[in-house]
Amino acid sequence: MAPENGLILPATLAESLLSYVCDRHPVKSFGYLLAAPGCSQPSEFIGFENNIRNDDHWRKGFEDRGRYFTDHPDAGFVADEDESWRVQQHIVRHKMHEVAVFHTHRRHPGNFSGIDYDLHVSRFIAPLHMIISLRNAELPQMRAFAMAGSGVEEVPVSVSAPRPPPVTASTFDSLREVLSLDRSGMPRCRDARTVVAALAAAAQFPEFFHDHVTTGFLRDAEERYQRFMAVDMAAIAETAFTMGTRAEQTAHFCGETPQHRVVLSPYRISRFPLTNKLYTLLDPDHSATAAGQDLPVVGVSWYEAVLCAAWFGCRLPTEAEWEFACGTGQSGQWCCSLGDLPRYAWYAENAEGRPHPVGALQPNRLGLHDLHGNVWEWCQDTYFSDYYRRSPRHDPAARSVNVAAITDAVHKVSRGGGFLALAEMCRTRFRLHDPAGYSAGDLGFRLARD
Repeated sequence: MAPENGLILPATLAESLLSYVCDRHPVKSFGYLLAAPGCSQPSEFIGFENNIRNDDHWRKGFEDRGRYFTDHPDAGFVADEDESWRVQQHIVRHKMHEVAVFHTHRRHPGNFSGIDYDLHVSRFIAPLHMIISLRNAELPQMRAFAMAGSGVEEVPVSVSAPRPPPVTASTFDSLREVLSLDRSGMPRCRDARTVVAALAAAAQFPEFFHDHVTTGFLRDAEERYQRFMAVDMAAIAETAFTMGTRAEQTAHFCGETPQHRVVLSPYRISRFPLTNKLYTLLDPDHSATAAGQDLPVVGVSWYEAVLCAAWFGCRLPTEAEWEFACGTGQSGQWCCSLGDLPRYAWYAENAEGRPHPVGALQPNRLGLHDLHGNVWEWCQDTYFSDYYRRSPRHDPAARSVNVAAITDAVHKVSRGGGFLALAEMCRTRFRLHDPAGYSAGDLGFRLARD
């Protein structure tokens, strides 16, 4: 059973654990979080060194799961029996017990996949399961999961250390300064987090918002929309559809239940993920690191995605809008059959470990490209694992209580899978979440508009 308050790591333990896995990166790490007798929260960890995943007895079982595990022989960890015995002896000798199994994902987010479920849950029912994602090794992400009656549920992970106060813009003078433009009409402040906080704070004062945002900071947004975006925005009529996954289909997927009916007002959504070419219009410095103009922009935080969307007279799609656009309201796992997925998606089976120019594969029934695979896409919503149980019927959009005070403790939703993702991660209803300040080389966004 999961601890009542989730998994709480002392700051020194969290720092030591992340240092251990990052020092070993890109080698996969595996081990246990340990606690003293009678305690449910960990105080130390122990890792394994010997990985026999590629021994004859184990290798075929991994490779039978698809091309990803053939192309990446470092994916997966199996501890050898001798070391397992030594680790157990250490635990007994020091009178500790296992609170959680931990392992790292080098390329994937910290979410359960089918192989994680089969290898870990089937063997380690009692302790929690922590996955540490190193897909951006500079911003490692820890997730914990527990077995529940209906399958796997996510458990909160927190570090028992004070957080710095959030960056906010609270006075009119500071708001004016943050929202000022240079002579070329570009934001003077280059920190997207601060600008987004200022936009949210300004929205509390309608007259100030009109004078300094609508006719100030974003005064040319409509012109930019018509010039650069309008031609590639698909119109979605008012519609109703069933969102989420049936409970019996979610053994190792988190946050996808219960299914619920949703009504969406008309909206527009871009046919493609935003490209490097378009993002460079807002951030000219980005062109120095962009690998290709027609590739989807990656390495942008949620703040940067929100700011870019507003600058182009748009917004990010809500999670409900994204899900309908991807699956076109159908009940299937993808917009097509699994056998046809390579015609629609760049993912682990065909992407060769890299992003591809947008629009190169077949669109779905709505004429939209790359919703499955290529890059994960930020959505507008704050992530709550139980949101589907309390979601409003009309135009649901999960938001934080105070948008102006968002910190990295607030996670935002991303959808769709990426060029390294397994097919199951590219499912229409698969939900991922990361801190608003997070970025990764397979994480981008597309635009929407009322």
